[in-house]
Amino acid sequence: MKAWKIISVIVVVCVLVISGWYFLDRETLEDGEYLTIEYLNFTVEDYPKVDGSTSAHPLGVIIACEMLNVSYEWDWSWSDGTKRVVPNASEPGKEYIAENITLNVAHHGTHSSYVNLINNTADLILVAR
Repeated sequence: MKAWKIISVIVVVCVLVISGWYFLDRETLEDGEYLTIEYLNFTVEDYPKVDGSTSAHPLGVIIACEMLNVSYEWDWSWSDGTKRVVPNASEPGKEYIAENITLNVAHHGTHSSYVNLINNTADLILVAR
C-alpha cells in the first residue's frame, strides 16, 4: 500500500474537519451581523467518489449533503432494520443530486475501502479504524 495515498486521505479529512467544511465571510464578522457561510465549490459532477467503513457511512452522506446543499433524513425502511442517513430526494430540483450522492457515497467496509482506494475506484475513504 502506498503511504502517500494514506497520508493524503488523512490530510484531506483533517482539513475538512478543521475548516468545518466551510469558510466564514470575514466582512460579516466585522460588521457584527449574522454569520454567513460560503460553501466549498463542489458540484455533483466533480464530487469525489467516497468509500469507507460502514460505521462512517452516515458521516459520508451528511458531508456530501452539506457540501452539495441537499437536506438529509434518517430512514428506518431498510430490510435489515437498521437506521441510515439518506439524502432527501423529494426536494424540488435536488433529485439528481440526491441520486448521485446515493451512488457516489457507498461504503463497503474498512478493508474493501482501502482496496478501492489503492485500485483508484475510490477518491476518498472515511474509515473508523
